[in-house]
Amino acid sequence: MIIHKAAKRYAQALFELSIQQNTLDPVHKEINKILNLISTTKELSAFLKDPELSPEQRQKIVDVLFKDHAHPLIYKLLCLLIRKNRLDLLESVSEIFVNLYIEYKNILRVTVTAPESLAEDQIQSICHKLKSRLNKEIQPTAEVDPKLIGGFKLQLGDLIYDFSIQTQLEKFKQNVIHA
Repeated sequence: MIIHKAAKRYAQALFELSIQQNTLDPVHKEINKILNLISTTKELSAFLKDPELSPEQRQKIVDVLFKDHAHPLIYKLLCLLIRKNRLDLLESVSEIFVNLYIEYKNILRVTVTAPESLAEDQIQSICHKLKSRLNKEIQPTAEVDPKLIGGFKLQLGDLIYDFSIQTQLEKFKQNVIHA
């Protein structure tokens, strides 16, 4: 997805207002719901990008869906995006807002990949160790890759730490060959 400069400005403004009004966490929670709705509801995604709808039609739909159900800051953002004919930027604005929130809250997103589903206490143990080493709050996502023989992989941003048995055996093999 191409990030538009205007999306950054809208996200930054929403972020700063939500900090000023001490509503950062509830706004973040609703932004995540909106992102989930956009990714799971074809109709909402189509509505946001439909060039045939007039601003008045968009406003009526947004009023029905969000006026009495969304946080006032989010509703105001939606109305502003409609007035500026930028409602198609909502997904980008939301993603940027989430990234600002994660940075502000010192959160690190971590993906734990294992050959089968890990128990919650195993994931929490990994997160606890990472939190103590990195001094960050950890937001885990668990994935299953049946191709792994055993062990697990950790992805922290762009870094991947491979603790799988297959990789450990490969390292052992390389050490034996070069010894």
